[in-house]
Amino acid sequence: MSDPVDSDRHHEDDLEPEWDPSVHRLPVWATIREAVQAIAKEWKALLKATMWPTLAIAAINVLPEVEYPSGVDTYLQDIGFPLPLNTFGFGVHLLSAGFAMPIAISCHRLVILGVGSLPSAWGLFWSRRETRFLGWSALIGGIAWVLLLVAAFSLEYGVLPLSLVLIFVPVANLVYVIPRLSLVLPATAIGQRPTLKGSWRLSRSNGWRLVLVMLLPSLVLIPLSVGSLLLGGIAPQFLSAFIGVLVAVLSWVIGIAALSKAFCWFTAEIEAKSPS
Repeated sequence: MSDPVDSDRHHEDDLEPEWDPSVHRLPVWATIREAVQAIAKEWKALLKATMWPTLAIAAINVLPEVEYPSGVDTYLQDIGFPLPLNTFGFGVHLLSAGFAMPIAISCHRLVILGVGSLPSAWGLFWSRRETRFLGWSALIGGIAWVLLLVAAFSLEYGVLPLSLVLIFVPVANLVYVIPRLSLVLPATAIGQRPTLKGSWRLSRSNGWRLVLVMLLPSLVLIPLSVGSLLLGGIAPQFLSAFIGVLVAVLSWVIGIAALSKAFCWFTAEIEAKSPS
């Protein structure tokens, strides 16, 4: 299977061949296994490339909690500082997202193109590619929030049994739609110029399989996340929260690697079906 070429070009959707659903089935467990193997094989390079952004995310999320246990926004309100509620928390999320972009792009490039394609050995870099990646992430996140709001609205105003349908449909759409749109992320990470339409068409006939590829690694790591939270009564708060951030990043990286491997499978299948 050839790796997608690192390029800065737009792929025409009309060039994509039609899938045969009876033949082209994304191998769920094999894709996850290949993702874990890719991380295990290059774990030193990946650890080096993600260490400083991960430490930055951990510090951004942990240090305010240690310094202000009741919450920074509560503290600012107590001293009369003129800030809307949860403004600081929103800023923390924005800063975390900024440091998360190099982690995601390093992981995508390492899995798809190899260690030699990493923009920086220490994971500290930014270019228009990262800006595009952040834009796609924000757009997909916005779509997820809209679907969640529809689900919340259905829960608040629905009437049984219709409410069950109104709740299930948007939640199912959230779980199903977001992974299918997320194929724009590995494509952007390797320098391509994808579209949401292209991502949707690329994953046709394999939507739920792609959902499983992205969700199963996170589900496996949930017990680790819960275990880290249980350290709160024994270990210092900083250590507990820090471990929680590291476990969350590990779960996220495995999900990114699985998405990268799925992208490689889809594009390899298209290359095999395209006329030579």
